[in-house]
Amino acid sequence: MMIDAVDAQAPPLPSFAAYNIRFLSLSNSQRDQWTRKLANVKHLVKQYTMTALLETHVDGAKADLFFCRHVEGVSNYYASGFAVLVQQEWASLHRPELHVVVPGAMVAMTWAVEDTKNFIFFMRLDAHSEATRCQQLVQATRWGKDRIGEGDWVGFAGDRNFVYSAEERQSSSRRAWRPSERMNREWNGWLQTIGAQVVPQAEFTWGRVLSNGSDTASWTYEVLDVVGSSIVSSEHGMQAFARRADDVLHPRVSDH
Repeated sequence: MMIDAVDAQAPPLPSFAAYNIRFLSLSNSQRDQWTRKLANVKHLVKQYTMTALLETHVDGAKADLFFCRHVEGVSNYYASGFAVLVQQEWASLHRPELHVVVPGAMVAMTWAVEDTKNFIFFMRLDAHSEATRCQQLVQATRWGKDRIGEGDWVGFAGDRNFVYSAEERQSSSRRAWRPSERMNREWNGWLQTIGAQVVPQAEFTWGRVLSNGSDTASWTYEVLDVVGSSIVSSEHGMQAFARRADDVLHPRVSDH
């Protein structure tokens, strides 16, 4: 899932991508997957100023030694299971810093241009517990209140791990499904605090098809991955898009 941002009346903002790599495939038995995932990352860092890897499941030292050091032309930042690869020229010019917002769930890359502070949040909220996701958003909201001011620029990308509206989910199940009011309330509170909005996502970002051994199968498709910005209107000269990782060389080696 990616966002590409351009504003003719302000210093160029970086393009960025969040890639749910779902482990770095470091074991010897996964060498083929490691090679394909590395090829995907090399492809992304050439297209985007920042590429964040989600679900590395290793610390920064291990991620650097066994994976990210094989990617050329980038400066690497690590925190709380996230790896963010930034094109070297941009990193040298802006000297960004990576901060932990919610341990294991959200980080923020920050830098300043004159008096304007800039933030890009990368996230992977908890996949199993709504209560945990809500608490993570409460913590992220508190972090944003203390740091983000009027006029600052904000972007975000990642896996929120829940569906916001009925239009973002389709399933073969006949069981009625409704979005969670509690989950949406915490999400909206975080968006309001950071002053950003979600870029419309035109396609599902996650899907699962399960066969029961007969001619029928159960299926579910959802929008779990999101990107957004504090400026997404075309009136500001911005261009933003969100999509699955279909444009990488080997899309099937990772989750989404």
